[in-house]
Amino acid sequence: MNTTTLDILEYQNIKEMLEKFAVSDMGRDLVRALKPENDAGIIRNWLMETNESRMILNYSASVPLSALTGIGKVLEKLGRVTALLPEDLTIIRNVMTGASRIIDFMKTRTELAPNVASYAASMFTLEDLTSEIDRCIRDNRVDDRASSELARIRKRMAVVEDRITGKLESILHSPAWQGKLQDHVVSIRDGSYVIPVKREHRRLIEGTVVDTSSSGSTVFIEPAAIRALKNELNLLRIEEEKEVSRLLSFLTSMAEGYKREIMINVQTLAHYDFLFAKAKLSASMKAVCPEINENRRIRISEGRHPLIGNNVVPLDFDIGEDYQALVITGPNTGGKTVVLKTVGLFCLMAQSGLHVPAASASLPVFRDILADIGDGQSITQSLSTFSSHIRNIISIIQCACPDTLVLLDELGTGTDPGEGMGLATAVLEELKRKDSIILATTHYGEIKEFARRTPGFRNGCMLFDTNTLMPLYTLSIGIPGES
Repeated sequence: MNTTTLDILEYQNIKEMLEKFAVSDMGRDLVRALKPENDAGIIRNWLMETNESRMILNYSASVPLSALTGIGKVLEKLGRVTALLPEDLTIIRNVMTGASRIIDFMKTRTELAPNVASYAASMFTLEDLTSEIDRCIRDNRVDDRASSELARIRKRMAVVEDRITGKLESILHSPAWQGKLQDHVVSIRDGSYVIPVKREHRRLIEGTVVDTSSSGSTVFIEPAAIRALKNELNLLRIEEEKEVSRLLSFLTSMAEGYKREIMINVQTLAHYDFLFAKAKLSASMKAVCPEINENRRIRISEGRHPLIGNNVVPLDFDIGEDYQALVITGPNTGGKTVVLKTVGLFCLMAQSGLHVPAASASLPVFRDILADIGDGQSITQSLSTFSSHIRNIISIIQCACPDTLVLLDELGTGTDPGEGMGLATAVLEELKRKDSIILATTHYGEIKEFARRTPGFRNGCMLFDTNTLMPLYTLSIGIPGES
């Protein structure tokens, strides 16, 4: 699809609206990768997905979508590291829980949305992995109950720590230490149990200086009396670290064995997030599922440009049955350009599997949509308004074909009226020869006459109130308007 047209019709703004409805980074990645498709079968499948997701959304208070936070980096680690961190395993457990919830949720939606619900059938609950992580990991830490050996080590560590604390407390309250302490508090510095001693008494205390205060008036000493207990505690910590590492390695190996299943779950959850983002966008715009037809006909009933909002005069539009080219005239600011952008954007949205804000719509599949809207003037490239139009129109004529929708705004402006009228006529004739669907706006009266007498062309106009001379923003097909 022509990238210039995507920019002109503000397709990216629609994707940004869609992205806001996704709850996961992976779902947002799918939105950012979305592009219009030109295979009718794929488009119908996409629209079916959006339609069924919207039906689920209409009948369900909420859908248990997973945020998938952090799972991408965890999947990168699987197979590369010996042991995942406890927080990595917690992420896997959360994803598996999210998978189980969506599986259960979709089981009760098979009649309402058979295709979308069926995607959950490809997912895995992995109850053994989930329950093992639940048993071993709690609050992003290997729990004591993970193994009897770990429970024994930590119980012994608690006993030794209590003995160390008791020994230090007795030192703090010993008369021999009075006057030498800065404070009667036991603290931990760099993993060592220390007491605060006045700097001038540090040589009178048997022990190891671990740290000093910022002022230098206090030194933190680990007394020699607890050295044996501290060594025992250090050995227990080494044992604990080995047992924790063994348990994490076991859980990691278990997760690696299910890597394929975990990836399928993650991809399916991300796809569900993407589908329901489309459904939420549809609901927010009060949109409908467009019909995809095979006869190149565009029919829109009460269409609303999605970037303008609901408080807008709706558009009724029809082209492709009795005529393939529509020339729209009318006053400035009457809504001619909005008509072009609405029709073009509806086609882009439909070919992206998105619903369109209208009462109903039937749209064909275009291989390309080509647009010349706006003056395109570039100061840095020294292009005049007219020159930029000509370059764009040349490109449009070169690319035009029967599967192309061409949108031309103010065709022939920017130069001498006589030359502009001749140019506009020649462009329309060439595009007609190439059998494209054409939607053009103009102020030239001669173009109205050309459209009236040329087979395949039809005039249209934007209505305005003749009394107040104010535009009504309503398109009328069949008669030319006043500029």
